[in-house]
Amino acid sequence: MNPSAPRFLQTFNNHDQDRLGFALLLALALHVIVLFGVGFTVDRPPQVAPSLEVTLAVTAAERAPENADFLAQSNQLGGGDQPDPSELSQVQVADFTETRVQEAQPVVESPAPPTPEDGTGPAPITALAPSSTTAAPVPPDTDVTDAAEPQPPPQVSEEIASLRAKLGRLRNAYSHLPNVLRITAVSTRADQAASYLDDWETVVEAVGNEHYPEEARRDRIFGNLRLAVRLRPDGTVDDVEILASSGQRVLDLAAIRTIRLAAPFKPFPAELREWDRMEIIRTWQFMPGNRLQTSGVE
Repeated sequence: MNPSAPRFLQTFNNHDQDRLGFALLLALALHVIVLFGVGFTVDRPPQVAPSLEVTLAVTAAERAPENADFLAQSNQLGGGDQPDPSELSQVQVADFTETRVQEAQPVVESPAPPTPEDGTGPAPITALAPSSTTAAPVPPDTDVTDAAEPQPPPQVSEEIASLRAKLGRLRNAYSHLPNVLRITAVSTRADQAASYLDDWETVVEAVGNEHYPEEARRDRIFGNLRLAVRLRPDGTVDDVEILASSGQRVLDLAAIRTIRLAAPFKPFPAELREWDRMEIIRTWQFMPGNRLQTSGVE
């Protein structure tokens, strides 16, 4: 046997081990690159762009409202007789009642009829001979383009009527309260309102003490109640509401009776005539000594 053969076999085995180690190292490096090179991201939901609701003011007002419910092109004070605010809607009544609001479909215009190519159609006119006949003048109020406009198909008409019906119901169901000047303990809103409130309290307390309830005087019944009195511009009483009862029916009825006896009050001064109503919210105190006093303390 050749003595150099074992050395050759040993060298061949060493080369095989080196190639195997290099292959394993290369495979490991590729796995690391794949694992750390590929990233995973979580899809985020699309962000909704902020919206801004704008309505149309019909009657502009010189004074801006303190708490506006909508944005418009000019200032406008609320009106109506409903407690919830609502935007302006359609005032016309729909042709028929529709309770469902349907989605409007685009109008598909029918294609123009094809021009006959067999020569049987009317020949085009290239020139007009002069004629003594004069065409009838078109009235100035007539719009030629309106007469040529196609009418919407019945489906679109039903959808328009459906939208009008919805807008009409919204307008009838929701609107602002009347333009009310509310006077509470926080603020009297204007100098004229403060002067009017002082005169009103003087009259109410004088009438209330003059007609102090006999039952409360006899049984020594005392207590406080919160009363809201709504006045019309002519000084007459529109409504009386007990916001917080005293717990004594005799005192609650005495306060309402005092308002009825003291009415009507002075009409609103000229500076306050812009208000449809004035609401005076005061605390009525039936105090020891059989004395009535009103104040803005809640």
